Order: sequence, then structure tokens, then C-alpha cells
Amino acid sequence: MANHSFSSDAFLIEAVTSKLPDHLSIVIENLHFERNLYSQNAKDLCLLVSAENGSRVLLQALLEAGANLECRDAKGNTPLMISVINNQLGSTHLFLSRGAQVNAVNNSGDTALILSTYFTATHTATRLLLQTTGINIEHRNVNGFNALECATQAINVEAMYLLIQANAHCQLVPLDGLNVQSTNHSTNHSTNNSMNHTTNLMTNHTTNHSMNHLTNHSTNHSMNHTTNFVTNHTTYHSMNHSMNHSTNHIMNPTMNPPQSTLLSCARKNATLNLIRYFKIEKDNGQLALSLAIEQRDLRSAKYILSMDNSVLNYSCHTYLMAVINFIKSVKHFILTNLEFSIFKSLVTNYIMLRKAPTNKTLENGAVKMALTLGHTAFILVLCVKKFFISNEVVGDVAVTGNIFLLGHLVKHGGTVNKADEAGRCLYQGSPLERALRSERFECADLLLHSGAFIDISLALKLAVDCNSEKCFEFLFGKFPRETSHELTSSKILHVAVFQRKVDIINKILEKGVSVNMVYEEYTPLMSAIDSDVMALLVSKGADVNKVTGSNITFRSILHHFVSIKYKELLKTKFTGMGDASMNIFHAALIKQLIHHGARIDSRDSLERTPLMLAAETGDSSKIIEVLLEAGAQINQHSFNGDTALHRAVRCGLESNVECLLQSGADINARSANGQTALFMCGSDDLLNLLLENDADVDVEDHKGNTALLHYLMKWDVNEDIIESLIEADSDVNHENKAGRTPLLLAAKMFKPHIVSALVASGADVNYSITVGDREVSAVTILMKRLRQNRLNVKDCLTTLMNNGLTSETIPPSIIHALISVSLFSLVTRFISLGIPPTVIEIHGPVNAWIKAKYCITPLEAAILVNNCQLAQYLVDIRYLTSRDLQTFSENKEMVEYLLGEGCQNIVTFLKKYSRQPFSLETLSFIAVSEAFGDDPERSDAIKSCLLPLPLQDALLFRKVSRDMTDTVMSNRFLLRSSLQQARLCSLYDLYADMNNEYSSEYDTMSDDD
Repeated sequence: MANHSFSSDAFLIEAVTSKLPDHLSIVIENLHFERNLYSQNAKDLCLLVSAENGSRVLLQALLEAGANLECRDAKGNTPLMISVINNQLGSTHLFLSRGAQVNAVNNSGDTALILSTYFTATHTATRLLLQTTGINIEHRNVNGFNALECATQAINVEAMYLLIQANAHCQLVPLDGLNVQSTNHSTNHSTNNSMNHTTNLMTNHTTNHSMNHLTNHSTNHSMNHTTNFVTNHTTYHSMNHSMNHSTNHIMNPTMNPPQSTLLSCARKNATLNLIRYFKIEKDNGQLALSLAIEQRDLRSAKYILSMDNSVLNYSCHTYLMAVINFIKSVKHFILTNLEFSIFKSLVTNYIMLRKAPTNKTLENGAVKMALTLGHTAFILVLCVKKFFISNEVVGDVAVTGNIFLLGHLVKHGGTVNKADEAGRCLYQGSPLERALRSERFECADLLLHSGAFIDISLALKLAVDCNSEKCFEFLFGKFPRETSHELTSSKILHVAVFQRKVDIINKILEKGVSVNMVYEEYTPLMSAIDSDVMALLVSKGADVNKVTGSNITFRSILHHFVSIKYKELLKTKFTGMGDASMNIFHAALIKQLIHHGARIDSRDSLERTPLMLAAETGDSSKIIEVLLEAGAQINQHSFNGDTALHRAVRCGLESNVECLLQSGADINARSANGQTALFMCGSDDLLNLLLENDADVDVEDHKGNTALLHYLMKWDVNEDIIESLIEADSDVNHENKAGRTPLLLAAKMFKPHIVSALVASGADVNYSITVGDREVSAVTILMKRLRQNRLNVKDCLTTLMNNGLTSETIPPSIIHALISVSLFSLVTRFISLGIPPTVIEIHGPVNAWIKAKYCITPLEAAILVNNCQLAQYLVDIRYLTSRDLQTFSENKEMVEYLLGEGCQNIVTFLKKYSRQPFSLETLSFIAVSEAFGDDPERSDAIKSCLLPLPLQDALLFRKVSRDMTDTVMSNRFLLRSSLQQARLCSLYDLYADMNNEYSSEYDTMSDDD
């Protein structure tokens, strides 16, 4: 065994106990380089002492020099236990890292974990121990307590929380055991005092007594004994004595007497609810703090708030929600000291964790809730802690008039201005606006001094809306110049007049505002909707005949009162008034205005009288009566020649029309363009009303149009109006100055029932006019629209043929056009009118710059649409030309083309007549027919010759069969391409609508098909 000198051990002990830096440096160096210089006992005992208060470097040196990590003092405490007792976290961590036995027990059966629960200052050591692998948290000491029960006795809240989170066994009573009133504050207080006293007593006594005794004892004997004696005596006497004193207070009788169970321990010191909250948080995730506040368990909440948040790890949001819920839970106005203390702790904890950006919505919600519940003390705390306070909350306080609280809000950052998304200040809805609305002028003054934004115009309007003279005086007092300028340059007076605020009107006029001021072409009198207000304004000098507007839009006040705009103004104000009552009320206001001197014969910029404007305003018969009773002239004309009746009819106001007619209005008065009221009807009922009052249906306007022609020129005309005019014996053959008749215009509309009505009333179906070198008739106009509506055109053409249509005005090419659209029944009928077979030219495009020209006969058209029946019909009646004879003899290319298109039947037809020449009679007939030509004089030429009548009838085709159906052919091939995609020049020229030749205000349809 190594020979350890007495002086070396003595020096080691002296250095450890004295903590002199120089001595410790020497000792540490010796421990590093001369590990056998000191005895094992000396190193172990110094390790125990250093575990209490030594440095980490010294402990490392002792352990590296061979000190026993598991050595014990007289109470059986290991260095790990001593470091835990004395809250030496660095030492604890070192021992654990070196592999100290975490489940070792002392003489009392306590482990390091149990020892850590006796002192509230050692919760960090508790956490450190719980993180160690293999720790036994359910170990019980000699008194039968485990760590959780010991922590409960010591009311070590952090240790309780940590142990429960580490799944310490915690079996409590069921839910009915939760009783927030069972806690005892005195128990809590005494327990805290006893544990604090124990900790302080043990720490002070261990440090002062053991170290002093050890130093003195080793020093006194160092000169008198041998090395072995000194070593043994020093080691086993002085160090043991010191270590005994260091732990003899752990189970001191000053501690609470042992309890039998965790339940009895918790009930004893009022922590039963607290343990339950911790357990619920562990199991369900519902935070213990939230549970305590929800249950109004103030004592438990106080315990939780006293805990180190590094243990709880609660977020900033958690504390903020706890603040809100706590405010919500307080139902009374007088707070206890405990409630106020808890609230301040909640807010403080939140502020300590708060980082920018803050949750402004929830912070403001807390302030608003406190304000709503009337907890001024809470609000003051939140203000001091710089909670976000919105302009809405500031406004809520301003409305109450609480100048003291408002001052605090503003002082501590309350938002005094309302802003939009772009950051621009808004007055409407701001705290200042709300304060003024509530007449809280002290609060308004405070807000203005705090930088509140004010919009003078809106503020004055608010004063009008609230009928607040005090508000007006406040604004005049604070902003005299701005207010005066606003009153003279805005519609504040107009608004006051409209809202019938007599006191405000007087107040504004007292400030020097003119009663006849004009704002946006309106005077205050124009806004009057009350007879008393009107009388007040007139008494103050309002000009009832003042003209407003520019040189091109001027009008009088009476014009405004009878207008639709003023009627709508009344409806916005008197929403509950019925139409009949509204009309009577409106008429009474106009009557009063006339009574005050308004001129009824005044004219506006369009030379209209008030009566004319009233006539075009709906439900104004009462107003018309008032104006006529006052002497208004009923048949006066405006700038464009309209009378009051014209304007009423044009606007479709039947009641106004009846009133004017009953009052003697001239029903046939003409406007500037010569039209009467009959030309202006928009409905059949209104037209019949005029007809019943003897309106002249054949009056002509400046273009020679009657009412019937006028309406036929409108593309969107009401057809009932046309039928009514026809039934009223309008001249159906009247020609206007352009030569148009009703039938020509009806053909343009291609509506069969209108054409039928005109023809039934005697319209000339053969009437035509010459346009350039063309004859335009109803037939040519209809043919121009053949592709727009095939069936309607067919019905119209049928009506014309059934009522005396002749061939004089019909071009022969109509046969080709009818074949192209498969109207075969009309083909036979038009042939029977005497229309001869004609060869027409077709110009078809070959490419972009070369065009082909070719000719076609009716027979060729029938062949190209693959209609064998029609082709055979034309051959049978000899409706042929010399070109057709050539077609039958030279048709090789045509046959090849038709075969390629699958037209076998028509090819068979062609081959039949190609092989069999026509008779001499047929050839002679064709020659004679061509000799008479195809011009309009053909019929007269045939009749004037001396041919036998049967031959004349044959040449005119009068007795041919008309039995032909309109089956739409599936193959129209070349003819369809030629007539629809190319332009058939003769058809295009002959069927061009005559309307292209005239410039008319009625012609809204394009003729460029």
C-alpha cells in the first residue's frame, strides 16, 4: 500500500474546506499528476464535501484520481444525493454522466429522486434525474412514500408536475372528488414555510458547521499524531461528523408527519385538485391552467402560476387565452386580492413570452371583454402591459363618457383612428365620430388632442342626422374657419332640409349661409319634402323661381318638383307610404310651391313647361290637374314640337294620357316632324285609347308616312298596333314620298299574318316602283329574304298569288331561285302565272382571280338538284329552251359528274331523252316560245298575235298542273354552290331591296345579304 503523508491529506482537506484558489489549483494539479499522493479515504470524504459545494473541476479531478463515486456519508448519502440536496446541478449532471447509481438509497430509503422532491428549488435536478435511463420513480422509502407523495407533502409543485408527466402512479378519487372549495390556504402557507425553513437550515448548518469543525479538528491534530493516526482519525471522525450534520435535517421532525396515501397527502395540503389537473393534462392534453380557471379554482391557479414555465412549457397563446377565460369567468365587479393577483400573474407570464408580432385580435378581444363586463381594474392592467387596443374599443369607452378610462387607453397606445386597408384614416365609425354622435364632447376633445382624424363634412352631416345642435356648436367652437367653409361649399343645408331638421336649418342660416346657395345645380328648396320646411325657407328668403343649371341644362324649381327625380326622392324618405297617398302628397307640395309664387309657364333649356315634365312622369295625373287648375297651357309645344300629350304617349303613361285628353288636349297636334300622338304609341292599349278619342289614322308626317307606314318601318314593332291600325281603316295603299306602300314594307318583315291582313283590306299585290333600272315589288322583296326564312316567305308568296298576283312585275329568274331552295310547289304556281323559261348567267369563282361564267335553265336546275319529277314535269309542259335541247344531245360531262355524285335516276332521265329526239311539234313550240322572249311584255305580245287561244294558253302555261310537293332534295350540288356561295348576278340585281336606294330613319335592317 502507498505511504500517504499526513501533511498531504491535511493539505487536501484544508484546500477543499477553505476553497482558497491557490490551494485548490495545487490540489487539482496534484490529483492529475500524483494520484497516489492522497489516501483513498481522504479523496472519498473530499468528494462528499465537494458534492455539496465544490467546483466541477475539483470533482472531476477527484473522480479521475480514484475517488469512489458511490461512497457514503454517515446517513448513507452518495455524492449524487448530496449534490441533489444542495441543488448543485453541475455536480449532479457530472455524477450522472459518470454512471452514478440513480436508484441508490440512503439509510432512510430515499433515492436521489425522492430527495429532490423535498426542496422546491431542486426541480431542475428532478427533471435531470427523470431523464436518466432506468430510474425507478415508484420506489418507496422506509416511511412508505414514493417521490410523488413526498413532492405532494412538500408542495413541490414543479416536482409533482414532472413526476406525473413521467407517468408516476397517480390513482385519485373519481370526478366527484373534484372540489375547488376544499383547499386550505393556511395549510399551503405553513407547508411552504416549513419546507423553506428546512432547506435553509440544512444548507446553512451543513456548510458552516461541518466545514469549520473539519478544518479545526484536522489542524489541531496535525502536529501531534502520526500519519496513519491523522489519516484515520481525520477521515473517520471529522469528515463523518461533518457529513452527518449535512443531512441530518432531511427527515427532520419539522417536516409534515407521514401520510398513508397520496390522496390523504393531497387533501392535507390542498393539492388534490392540482394533482387531478396535472393528470388530466397528461392523459387528455387539456392544460392544467385552463382547467383551474375553468373551474374557478383560484388556489390551484395560483400554484400553477408560481411554477417555472420551463417546466410547464406553456406557450404565449396559452397564457393569452387564460387571460381571456379568466376575465370571462369573473362575474362580480368587486375583485378579491387573490383574483387580482392571479390576473396580474397571467398577464405578466404572457408578456414575458410575447414576441412581435403580437396577436392583436385576441389582445383586443381581452380588453373588449373586460370593458363589456365592466372590469375596470383588469382594463388598467392590460393598458399598462401594452395590450393592443383597437379603435373599436376606444370608441366603446368614448361612448360611455368615461374620460378617466379613455385617458388611460389613449395614454397606453389605444388606437384613436380608424383606417382602411391602405392605411388611410376613416372618420365614419371612428372613436371620434362615435363620441360626437353620443354627445360625449369631453371624450371627443380628448381624442382630438390625441391626434384623432376628423372629416368636417361628415361630422356636420352627422350633426344633421342626429339633429344635434350641441354637436354643431362643438364643431363651430373647435373648427370655426373649416366649419364655415364647409357649410358654404357643401350640401349640409340641403341634407338638413331633406331630413326636416328645423333647428339645424335655423342654426346653419344663423351662421350666414345663403338660403339660395346652389350646390350641384340644386338649391336647398329643391330638397324640401315638407310643407313646414318649405314655408320656413320661403320666409327666410328662398327664391321659388330661381333657375339653376348651365346654359344648356337650366331649369326652374317647379320643373324639379314635377320631375321623376323628385318623386323618387319622396319615395326614399316615405317608404311606408302607398302610391295613391304619395301622389296626393306630391301634388299638395307642388300646389303649395305655386301658392308661394312659382311660375307655371316657366321653360327649361329644351323649352319644356312643368306640365310637359309632369306628363312624362309616372302616376302624375294629380299633379297635372294641379298645374291645369293653376292655369297651365295644355297644348304648348317644346323645342322639338312635342306637347304634353306627346310626351305622355311617348312614355306610355296611360293615366296621364287620359287626364290630358279629358282636359282638352289636342289629339291631332303635330310635332316638329309632323307626327301626331298616334305615331308615338308603344302599346296597343294606348293606341286604342287614342283611336277611341278620334285620332286621325291617315295624317301624314313630313315624309308622307301615315301611322301605319311609320310602324311598319320599325323592325321591332308591336304587331297588334299594325293590326289595330288596319282595322281602323288606315289607307293600305297609301304611298309615301318615296313611293313605299304598307305592303312593300310588310314584305320586308316577311310576316304572313300582316301581309294577309293588308291584302284582305285591299292592298295592291301587283304594285311596284322603279328603282334605277329595276322593278321592285312585294315579290322581289320577299325573294331577297328567301334564305332568311324560307317558310314565312313561302306563306307570303302564296297569299299574294291567291289574291291576284300577275307576272308583269316578276322576273323569270324566280323559278331558278325557288328550285334552289326546294320550293317546288311554288315553282309550278309561278309557271302558271305565265313566267317563261329563261336562261340565266352564273358567275362562279374558280380561284382568287379567275371567275367562270356559265348559263343555266330551269330544267338544268331541276337536274342538278336531282329532282326527276320536276324535270319530267318541265319536259311534259314544254317549259324548255334551245339550250335544253343542247343539254340532251351533248351531256357527256354532266352525266359523268352526276354518276360520280350517285344520281343514277336523273342520269337515266337524261339518257332517255338523249336517245329519243323530240317531236317536230315540241321543237316548234320551243322555237315560238323563245321568239316571244322573256321580258314583261311577253304576255301582251302573245295575246296580241292571232294565234289560237289553246296555243296562247300553252305559251303562257296557264293551264298546267300545280301538283308538286316541296320535298327537300338531299343533293343540290352545283346549283346550291352556285346560287348560295357564288352570286347569281341576275337574281342579285333583280331581288335587291328597294330600301337600299333611300336614306330613311326607319330602315334599321341591312340589305346586304
